[in-house]
Amino acid sequence: MLNGMKSTLLALLATLAAPSLAQVQDTPPRMDATPLAAPAPVNTELMAAAAEPPVYPLEVLSDVLVTQIGTYQNTAAHYVWFSKRGTECGNLPQPVHKFYDNQASGNALLATLTSALISQRRLDVRVYGCEIYEIYIR
Repeated sequence: MLNGMKSTLLALLATLAAPSLAQVQDTPPRMDATPLAAPAPVNTELMAAAAEPPVYPLEVLSDVLVTQIGTYQNTAAHYVWFSKRGTECGNLPQPVHKFYDNQASGNALLATLTSALISQRRLDVRVYGCEIYEIYIR
């Protein structure tokens, strides 16, 4: 990836530094120009490891309360704070659970979580990292 960015940057710089058409027509081509070095080989194993999302086990949070639900304008993501967090989500920089209302059953999940928040009902929640997978009202 860095080699691709480096070659793109070099091509951009070469384009900006290229002489105008009038200058090229009046001067012969330079013979002392050195060819660019061949790009370094790409480590595909490192690229594949960096491109794969982390693998988390499904985790069950039993007997939790919804303490807060939040969202941002113009986004399908909803953020949910429970009375306790999953272990995988607690290790991340932003330890809050989330779901997206544009996915299958996203609006039903929002309605269920809102109902649980208002009525202070306890839930069993299955999470995958910080993503809410499914919920059950107790």
